[in-house]
Amino acid sequence: MAQGQKTVILRPEQAEAAMAQLESAKAQSLPPSLKGNLIIFVPDTDPIQFELMPGITTVGRGMENHLVLGDPYASRKHMVLTNNQGQYVFEDTGSDNGTTVNGGRCSSKNLEIGDVIEIGSVKMRFVMGDVLPQHFTRPTDGPPSKKGKVAKRKKKKKSGKTQLILLIFLVVATLAMVGVMVMLFLQRQT
Repeated sequence: MAQGQKTVILRPEQAEAAMAQLESAKAQSLPPSLKGNLIIFVPDTDPIQFELMPGITTVGRGMENHLVLGDPYASRKHMVLTNNQGQYVFEDTGSDNGTTVNGGRCSSKNLEIGDVIEIGSVKMRFVMGDVLPQHFTRPTDGPPSKKGKVAKRKKKKKSGKTQLILLIFLVVATLAMVGVMVMLFLQRQT
């Protein structure tokens, strides 16, 4: 996360779409065991509990989302979580930087309790039913994403290019020094 940026989590109660969805949710009212939550982990802050909407919950950087993330790697509308009769489905909306679920890049998945969704530096643990103290334990870093591996490979290539340039410079400098020495030797001979 860029220095000075913070993740903002909002529930736009004033938005007409959100109000309509809340009214629809009251009519559907799920039993507590089928209600979904995200426990949100942002670097350098305490975990935050966010109750998912009974229908669709949108997540992204844009202020029109139900869950607004201030992470620079989040797209305006990054992902959608849909509740269909107690089964929650995650779907990436074609975001630029992608989303990982349980350490692997993923575009959609039927969520299971404990799944960890990651967008940039923000991690979110999916929980259904009762939220317990162990759900607030910060997830450990999983295996590196493909993005991390690509960055390491690029770094190695840049390092290889730098070494090649230094080697060429060293050869040219050596040849120049030999040339100067030959010229000095020839001048002494005359």
